[in-house]
Amino acid sequence: MKRLLSLVILIFLVSLLIGCNGVVPPPPEEPEEPSQETLQLIIDYTDQLKVSRWGNGTVLVKENSYTQEIWEEINQIIDGPVVFKMTSGSDAQIEVVTLDIGQDGFFFVGFSNYDNFQFNSCVIYMNPAYENLEKNIYVAAILMACGINEDKAKEGLTNNMKTALYWLYRLEPGTFLL
Repeated sequence: MKRLLSLVILIFLVSLLIGCNGVVPPPPEEPEEPSQETLQLIIDYTDQLKVSRWGNGTVLVKENSYTQEIWEEINQIIDGPVVFKMTSGSDAQIEVVTLDIGQDGFFFVGFSNYDNFQFNSCVIYMNPAYENLEKNIYVAAILMACGINEDKAKEGLTNNMKTALYWLYRLEPGTFLL
């Protein structure tokens, strides 16, 4: 009888160990909707009450040795419906060009086509006097090309910036933020 009881207990313990092995709780899910704080963050970072951004899909960016790494990082942050892809073709929607814009300016971002809260084309004019400056000048210019206002773009890729960018590109263009 003792043997039988020991065998039953042993089988029970082994089944518990096998049953627990490999049971992993699922990772916490990302919220489907941004919080009010996140919506306010987007407003603060874009100066817009409606979502204005590049439309879903691939956005072609003219190849540039200074900016490729930054665009790759932006793609990782957005992780979603918009992908910025480098191209050497003339069909680029975003291009970095040099233009003497005076001694006071590092860069200027100009959107030449904007429709239904979606950007269609953009040129980033870099002052040749500052062309070899630190990466953060290019980061700021690219953030502006993504829809971030100039003052916030100068902060660089902070955690708040990453949150604002991520959620900006999760919401549809034209979405009211209040």
